[in-house]
Amino acid sequence: MTTLYGPALARIHDEGFGDLAEHAAAFVIGLLRRRGIDAGRVLDLGCGAGQLAGALDEAGHDVWGVDVSGPMLARARSRVPGATFVRGSIARVPLPDCVAATAVGEVLNYLPRRADVHTVLRRVHRALDPGGVLVLDVATPGRAGPSGERTVARVNSDWVVVARTRGLSRGRLERTITAFTRDGLAWRRSEERHTQLLYEPSTLARQLRRVGFRVVLRRGYGPCRLGRHVAVLIARKPV
Repeated sequence: MTTLYGPALARIHDEGFGDLAEHAAAFVIGLLRRRGIDAGRVLDLGCGAGQLAGALDEAGHDVWGVDVSGPMLARARSRVPGATFVRGSIARVPLPDCVAATAVGEVLNYLPRRADVHTVLRRVHRALDPGGVLVLDVATPGRAGPSGERTVARVNSDWVVVARTRGLSRGRLERTITAFTRDGLAWRRSEERHTQLLYEPSTLARQLRRVGFRVVLRRGYGPCRLGRHVAVLIARKPV
């Protein structure tokens, strides 16, 4: 199986790319409060290093998180010791009952088969209490940029990361991520290759409605806009 967020990339993502989770956390907590959901279990699907879980925990929620990356989960457990974290695929790990669920950071795009998305949405719908909500974001066609290829880099005093993204056929995207991390006086190099399946927001909204959700589409998490090729979907299970 392709490695997703090994030790080097987990560290870099945790230290340098937690802003999306922070914005999403503020949005989700505000949304739940407006709906009168001030407590109860929240599922953090694809929880990563636990930034979102930490904010939910501080807001008084019982957090249950799942991720495929062991190094990410180690960071999440250290950050939020009072939460429950399990390792596995969101398409297969049993989901406990909950008042809300999140899938932040293009989590559904990493599922290996398109049929897995429908499976996850159906399972989350079953786990949610009536009136509960699912908040997620998804990468859409065009994510690789106008030319179909793009390269971005970020430099820190203790690490450097370079991501090369290219669009593939049949609505797929491949991202090759090269990381350099400082280890004492030496630098270590690692590389991961991630594949995402891209989804039209309207298609995903139809799938959500098909399993019983009421759906609203957004361009971001409150004032945090995610760009042209990432959409936020808010799905509510009717009472």
